[in-house]
Amino acid sequence: MFQKSWFSAEKLLRNAKNWIFIGYSLPAADFEFKYLLKRVQLSRRDPPKFAVVSGGDMSDRAYQHYQRFFGRQIRKDENFFGRGLDKRALAYISGLLDS
Repeated sequence: MFQKSWFSAEKLLRNAKNWIFIGYSLPAADFEFKYLLKRVQLSRRDPPKFAVVSGGDMSDRAYQHYQRFFGRQIRKDENFFGRGLDKRALAYISGLLDS
C-alpha cells in the first residue's frame, strides 16, 4: 500500500503544471520525498511552475533550502512568499490556477 502511494504521488507530480508548497520547509531529513521531487523534476520535459509559501523566523532558511534544491526556478521576488499566505501569495497562486 505504501508503494502505491508513492507511485500515485509520482504520477500526480509528473502531470501537474504547478507545484505549490505551503508551510513546508523542505527539511534535509525528508530525503525520500526530496528524492521523489528531484527525480520527477528532472524527468519532465517542461518544468512545473512553483509557488512556495513560508513564514515566521525560518522563512529565510526555507528560501535557502528551496533555492539550493530547485535552483533558479525559485525566486524570492517572484514565487517565494516569506510572509505567509498574504494577498500577494494568494494572487500569485490564483493566477497559476487560472492559467
